[in-house]
Amino acid sequence: MKQSLILLFALFSAANYSSAQDSDPIQFPQLITGGGHNFQVIGTDSHAFVDSLFTQFSGTKRKGYVWKFRKVEIPGISEPVTLQVHQGIKGYYEKEKCDTNSCGGGSYFHTFTSEKYKKSLLSRKTDLEHPAIIIYIKRGRQYGLKTKEEAEIAKAYLRSIFEG
Repeated sequence: MKQSLILLFALFSAANYSSAQDSDPIQFPQLITGGGHNFQVIGTDSHAFVDSLFTQFSGTKRKGYVWKFRKVEIPGISEPVTLQVHQGIKGYYEKEKCDTNSCGGGSYFHTFTSEKYKKSLLSRKTDLEHPAIIIYIKRGRQYGLKTKEEAEIAKAYLRSIFEG
């Protein structure tokens, strides 16, 4: 009886966890660049995420589509970091269009460079393309987060900015 209750509880918890994941309005995958962990925010809420960053760090001017938020103190990370944020479109290649057998369908990101380019990309957007931002986390000129633990701390911090 006790074992079946534990099993039932475990199944119920897993079902709730997976449904909570499905209802998440944004995708927040990690991106490893230059040996460091960085993040992408994919989905229609990526623009709202940018708004949250500008609300949190009001000292940065909102001009263009690439921004740097300097001297960001993330609790749990020893020294301040710079968040370099690029706004654009994230797209995925269809598997059939891939020219190698090992390709599982690649992806790409186009940073908006002007209002004209942004309108052009958005007007031609396919079902495989989504609004997105990339958040590069840097210490000086180097990509800053080298460990998974630091990446998880930064991810939780960034989520708290958006959800807070």
